Amino acid sequence: MSVESKRLRDRAAQQLRAGRQAKDRTQKTIHEDRAASFKEMAHNEEWLSGDRQRSRVIAQLSVKQCMEEARRCRALARKVMAEPHRIMLNHIAATWDRIATDIGGATPAKK
Repeated sequence: MSVESKRLRDRAAQQLRAGRQAKDRTQKTIHEDRAASFKEMAHNEEWLSGDRQRSRVIAQLSVKQCMEEARRCRALARKVMAEPHRIMLNHIAATWDRIATDIGGATPAKK
């Protein structure tokens, strides 16, 4: 596990803890969504750095899930203010599209 992946997983855990302490459901949902995003970014970081992938994760991937992840990355990229982050998120989305194509021959989502 890379240092960056570990850092992202730690941030996901922080968000989950904050979500458990949240007073209302809206705040809890926001923290859960952030935690899921950090966990996905950690997984992507592991993938990009060449770390060995967890076979249970890869076995569970479906075309629909990969295309949904690509859509989420693009949606997040539209919200991000920093251009380098936007570029990286769009590259990650393109990677999800390629994985979906490799798994099931799906056509990549339009940007």
